[in-house]
Amino acid sequence: MKGFSINYRVDVYKFLWILLLLGFALFLQQYDTLKPWNNQLYDVSLKMFSRASNQDIVIVGIDEPSLKKIGNWPWPRRTHAELIERLTTAQVRAIGLDLVFDKPNPKDPQGDKKLIQAIRNNGRVILPVFPETPSPKKLLQALLPWPELMAAAAGLGHIDVEIDSDGVVRSTCLQAGVKGLYWPSFALALLSINEPHKHRYLKGVHPQQIENCSCWQRDFRIEIPFVSATQHFKQLSYVDVLTNAKIRAQLRGKIVIVGTTASGLAQLFKTPLHKDSKLISGSEINAYALDVLLNNLSIQSLAKFWSMLLTTLLAIIPVALYTLVWPNRSLLISLSFGVLTLLISIALLRFLHFWYAPLPVLVVLVVSHILWSWHRLDFFTRLLFSERQFAKAALHSIADAVITTSCKGFIEYMNPAAEHLTGYSSKAAQGLPLDTVLTFANQDTDSSNDLENLTRNTGNGQEFKTIMPRFLINHLGEEYAIQIKGTPIKNHNHIIGMVFTLSDLTKTLQISSKIAHLATHDPLTGLPNRILLQENISTAILSANRNGNYFAVLFIDLDGFKKINDGLGHTAGDFLLKEVATRLRTDMRQLDTAARWGGDEFVVLIDHLPSEETISPIANKILQRLSPPYHFAGQTLYVTPSIGISIFPKDGLTTETLLAHADAAMYRVKEEGRNNFSFYSSGLNER
Repeated sequence: MKGFSINYRVDVYKFLWILLLLGFALFLQQYDTLKPWNNQLYDVSLKMFSRASNQDIVIVGIDEPSLKKIGNWPWPRRTHAELIERLTTAQVRAIGLDLVFDKPNPKDPQGDKKLIQAIRNNGRVILPVFPETPSPKKLLQALLPWPELMAAAAGLGHIDVEIDSDGVVRSTCLQAGVKGLYWPSFALALLSINEPHKHRYLKGVHPQQIENCSCWQRDFRIEIPFVSATQHFKQLSYVDVLTNAKIRAQLRGKIVIVGTTASGLAQLFKTPLHKDSKLISGSEINAYALDVLLNNLSIQSLAKFWSMLLTTLLAIIPVALYTLVWPNRSLLISLSFGVLTLLISIALLRFLHFWYAPLPVLVVLVVSHILWSWHRLDFFTRLLFSERQFAKAALHSIADAVITTSCKGFIEYMNPAAEHLTGYSSKAAQGLPLDTVLTFANQDTDSSNDLENLTRNTGNGQEFKTIMPRFLINHLGEEYAIQIKGTPIKNHNHIIGMVFTLSDLTKTLQISSKIAHLATHDPLTGLPNRILLQENISTAILSANRNGNYFAVLFIDLDGFKKINDGLGHTAGDFLLKEVATRLRTDMRQLDTAARWGGDEFVVLIDHLPSEETISPIANKILQRLSPPYHFAGQTLYVTPSIGISIFPKDGLTTETLLAHADAAMYRVKEEGRNNFSFYSSGLNER
């Protein structure tokens, strides 16, 4: 009966273990806790697929050559009317006019009439609905074409581009609107001109709408499978289409999207496969969405029911296998099901266009293997040390260092891992006190007491484990970060010795330190990034409230940097940014912070100031330090700083307010001639 009771408790423990890990996997899947990492995996998956470019979609771009020949933007509306008339003659399939025409032009009513007539004559022109924010405190609203122009068009389509939290466009909503008025997406409107069954294209995530809400609401979200092919869509210059009949002849039967593509005129977006210098315009986003709808390539998130069911199977089966059937094969089973999970996710994406986030299963497989391995290690440590001959054979295969001592703390055995850590051979260490072999860097009373308590109080049978890592300096002068666990060896409730397990955490701590540094510092300049800067400002606010001192936030922008970066290339720009960072560090107090905000913008936190009047000399010193020319590859580069200053508590009580006010003061410097500094508070600025 006693053996049955033990087996029963073990079986219950295993089933509870399985249920707990399954619940953890379902929690991660249900609440999308790992979304940022799943997005990265999704982006990598897209790179594995490609498709031929769609020849039925053409982008007519308002580009630099067009601006040079036609003139500065905006152009007369009669110019757009002329383009539409010529596209009508060319018999294009449809025209998407991705331009703002929200009100008539009182200076050129004839041009408005020509544009209305050209759109009416074509009969297949789609105009955009722009979501806009009238002011920072108001919600998104719809910006529509003026009524006469809207009546002439074949339809309207919204051009709302939804950007994820990491600044990447991955999806689009096939329907969006405000106050009960919903418009199809620009791509869907182009595709469904004069088509009574456009609802057949509506698919994807369909959230519950908020009734009587004046906010902008999105519906039918689909993922766009971007591809990185060069010139995926044919792009023509606006002026070439307007003036060249041969080029227009190539557009017969095509869907034409007219939009801005010139640098500085068009807003550019990042996608999973278009980043850094390969950003794409909103017109290209619309072209991708149209391509997806034309070829039925839209990607949808796997329905919650199937997602949870798949997660249940992929998580519970491997854990059950190595917990109940093959406990020695946990690593092989975990790896096999990890690969299987990735293959299923890729297959669903490639062949069925469904995205299944695999990370919850992968995380549970890793966690379960680690916990199971630790459980088994602890179990075998207790079991095998009762027989010394069997213990040595087992301990030689364990990666952790293991040391056994007598009940008085004298070393009897060390496995190879322990020999490596301590620098002693097992034979040389036999008979030595434990504290002779384990010597810690900066040894304090706490670490000494840990070992003393362990060796002195073995009679009470208590276990011992350090919470924080200890830094061991071994016999050869090598340093390791270790975690120690001590367990008494009992024989019929009599303590006959001790077992110490030393886990080497050196590489783990090095990796963690590197990751922490990368997360809080700019990789180019080595300065703190936005995250660390905002933390330091928050700390400075707490200190200032407690001690009554002042601090200042200096927002710095480099005048003329863009010309150097565009003219000489990113190598020169990166050199300049690093040199500016070096100059900012010079004579910087330890309690101050110089950070890179982004691009050519820097922020300096000057902390613990006795009065407001001490800020001007510091700002002037920074101005003088950054103003001298820079020398790169035999060339002399000239940039000057524009500095805006906000002061706590006068100019704001929160981090966001202080940064915003310093930014506003910096722009005032730029408007007044640059190469100077300005306070946000006008009175202090005059003084």
